[in-house]
Amino acid sequence: MNRRLFALDHNFPQPILAALSDALPYVELVPVRDIDPSFADLDDWELLRELYLHAREWDGLITNDDAMLSLPKEMTVLDQTGLTLVVAVRPRSGSFVLPRRMRSRCATTSKRSRQDPGRP
Repeated sequence: MNRRLFALDHNFPQPILAALSDALPYVELVPVRDIDPSFADLDDWELLRELYLHAREWDGLITNDDAMLSLPKEMTVLDQTGLTLVVAVRPRSGSFVLPRRMRSRCATTSKRSRQDPGRP
């Protein structure tokens, strides 16, 4: 089975990476700064666009920035690119977790379509 390719947002705690990699064996997680150091300075909508245009076929972005969900520009670009956005939540314990259905979604998400060349 092909591993899904997700970028890990720059504001996501680095120590979580190893734990997520163990919990999500069918997902390759790459910190944004490892893709391109300049990506850490981009606005969220620009980051989504750059992931879509990147030479590697990214499935999406994992972030802990739930504010993205209420930003019209980010949601528009997310819709246009077909990328998957996974938002990790911080429960009262202070640890980040991906809800079980999101872990499943990461493993089974379908590849985005590049059939429409007019999309960003």
